[in-house]
Amino acid sequence: NIANVRYVYVLDLTLKAGGDAPTFGNNVFHCERCDHFLMRNVVLVGPNPRLQPDNYQIQEVIKINQSQYVYLEHDDVSGTYQTGVDFFSVQHGHVLHNLIHDTGEWCMYFKGGSAYLRAEGNALHDCGLGFQAGEGSNFEVMQSPFIHYESYDIKFVNNILYDIAGTGLSAVGSYNVLFAYNTLYKVGTFDDGSGRGYPLFYLEQGGRGCLDFSENGEGNAEQICGGLIAEGGWGTTALGYENGGEWIPNRNIYVYNNLFYNPSGFQTLYTHFYIRGPAT
Repeated sequence: NIANVRYVYVLDLTLKAGGDAPTFGNNVFHCERCDHFLMRNVVLVGPNPRLQPDNYQIQEVIKINQSQYVYLEHDDVSGTYQTGVDFFSVQHGHVLHNLIHDTGEWCMYFKGGSAYLRAEGNALHDCGLGFQAGEGSNFEVMQSPFIHYESYDIKFVNNILYDIAGTGLSAVGSYNVLFAYNTLYKVGTFDDGSGRGYPLFYLEQGGRGCLDFSENGEGNAEQICGGLIAEGGWGTTALGYENGGEWIPNRNIYVYNNLFYNPSGFQTLYTHFYIRGPAT
């Protein structure tokens, strides 16, 4: 874990956590409040969820939050029961030519007011879900002025996604997102007999709650969330995620020239594309 640093480059290392390796927290690597951070040619490994399905040590392989100018290049990221790369309130940067694989849920998502990010030339495979712009966020730890949408100005272009059991591409509560020239192969094929299915492409409202977070002090979540609302932010002072709601809209989502291909024997259970109607 590194925090409150500027101009740090992490190069040509192997980092392993969980299983037989020691752990610190629940990430292989965590960078918080970092300014100008580069990770290049780094191998990051947690427990493979297919080989160790009962291991819940590593929640994210790479977690970056409340940071600016973050660059991931030519890294190999794998091994978590949840998310491979998680950006929360990260503005400016790119994720280029990385291999992100073997995760229980998302390969990667940008959320919590993340903005001005480009993901290009990456290979995402063997994840529960592919890439998502936005999600549901704790309002208390979002950073002004990015306190409306879940993500802003995200470009996800020229990536390859394959062997993704759930949704391949998604935008949730996001503004100005481009999905272009991506190739998706064997995506949305989940079918365990329970009737739960996933589309290739998914759009719906983002969530927003207010949860007390110890790093901002104890017992002050309502005050912090109320202050962000007074600034014009979209959120709630009702404590807990369950007291929030899924009403952060999508706006300006562009989908151009992507290739979705499921060969014979692989298919979505119900529908290829899902776009949720307005929330009231």
